[in-house]
Formats: sequence, C-alpha cells, structure tokens
Amino acid sequence: ARAKLADGSVFAGVVDGHRGDACAEAVATRLPELLKTALAAEASPADALRSSFAACEAEAAVGGEKSGACCCAAVVDATRRLTVAWLGDCRALVASRSGAIQRLTEDHA
Repeated sequence: ARAKLADGSVFAGVVDGHRGDACAEAVATRLPELLKTALAAEASPADALRSSFAACEAEAAVGGEKSGACCCAAVVDATRRLTVAWLGDCRALVASRSGAIQRLTEDHA
C-alpha cells in the first residue's frame, strides 16, 4: 500500500495475509485512508499511525473475517523524517548510503 498525503508526506506499507488474503487486501485499502484522516487531526505521524492501526484492527474485528494480516508501515514527512509502525510478524530495516544496516523494529515474542 502507498499514498501521497496532503501535507507532502508519503506513506508506504507492506501487508501480509494469513489464512487468505481478504484481511490483507482490506488493510492495504483502508490503512492509507485512515492515516490521511488521522494525520489531519493528530499532532504527529506516530500518533496518526497508532490510531490508524487501531481503527483498522477494530474494523476487521467487526467484519468477522477469518483471515488475518500483519503490517509494517512508514511515513516520510516533508522534512524527510521517517516514522515506522508495525503489527505482527514484520521487520523494517534501513540502509545508509555507506551500506550500514539498522533495524528499526523489534521482533515480537
């Protein structure tokens, strides 16, 4: 999933389905929409990502869907600041121009 946001920010996310792809497809569609709304109302990309993940999860629970999904998402704002959020079995890494790799997320137990 990806989207350009109104304030010049960019959203990108990777969604992986479990037991089918219905939930993953719904998350890939809804998460950018929820994020756009949250960014208009929230103070920070981190808060907007947090509330968007929660809202997306709540919508999936109401639908009674049997499949599930994990997601790793990022927002790069107009100042080029990177904010990452994840839920489930995901990992985000960033590589510097020198080739150094840094882990941005922690694996769940």
